[in-house]
Amino acid sequence: MNEITPANQFIPEHYDVIREFGTKDRHVGDDETPWIPYVAEGAFWKPLRFDLASGRVWAMLWVQGPGIIGRHQHHGSVVGFVVEGSWYYKEYDWVATPGSMISEAPGGIHTLVTDHPTGMKSLFVTEGVMEFFGDDGGYAGSQSMFWNIDEYVKHCRKHNLKINEKLFY
Repeated sequence: MNEITPANQFIPEHYDVIREFGTKDRHVGDDETPWIPYVAEGAFWKPLRFDLASGRVWAMLWVQGPGIIGRHQHHGSVVGFVVEGSWYYKEYDWVATPGSMISEAPGGIHTLVTDHPTGMKSLFVTEGVMEFFGDDGGYAGSQSMFWNIDEYVKHCRKHNLKINEKLFY
């Protein structure tokens, strides 16, 4: 491990406090967490971080082919970054393609659609609760960071996989 020492770098004034009490740097490899079935056929998610202080979830979303993630509303902010394929919200007039960054304010209601032949993979950072609505417009359920944690833990236990404790901080 590369420690900061007077011989190789400037030492910040509060380095000892940061080293003792600060959050440690982490690396989560692609093979350290599984893809978990999500809310629609052919859709999966992979947790990357559960931020226990803010309620933020960092996760990859993978829709394996053309598909739809149901109509939903976020009660916190969302940031997305497209890695592969493309997708759009049925309610908007733009298409997110590789390299696109999406920023969503709390309150919007939308339906994620991919009609790309190979689907899409995107990184999402979500805060707060997300509510889903059925085809009739009625409430169909909600997800929070705790829902995500529960789904991850249940999946790991069901498949006898090690729970990656590096995801929780």
